[in-house]
Amino acid sequence: MKTIELTPLMRVIIGFDLLVTAWLALPGAAGLFLDLLDALGRWSGLAPPIAAFDPLQLFMVNLAGILGVTWNWTRWHTASYDLAKIDAVARIAVAALIVYYVVAMDATPVLLLFMVSELSGSAVEFRLRPRAGSA
Repeated sequence: MKTIELTPLMRVIIGFDLLVTAWLALPGAAGLFLDLLDALGRWSGLAPPIAAFDPLQLFMVNLAGILGVTWNWTRWHTASYDLAKIDAVARIAVAALIVYYVVAMDATPVLLLFMVSELSGSAVEFRLRPRAGSA
């Protein structure tokens, strides 16, 4: 397996993703995260209040969080070149999804802050090269 060096910058990127996805994975904490997005949108004057999520919607947030924690934990512990490249492409897809929801579906523009982190992480990952000597 081709590996990469987990540089301090890569640890920050993956660590941030782990933190956010862990917050989303936990019942109760996910609601607090959504409340924070809501407060930022209203405080900035960029967005109306976010509607309350029903139990199924919160389950889906928690499920996505658990999948995100699993993905990021795996990336941290394998330092896989292939997973980093897959993640770089997936980050572009997430950024496009954010733009779609903000522009076409009137989601809170606060989500655009995450688009910046997604595209920045993607740029870093696309520049990665396999560690010398890894198969």
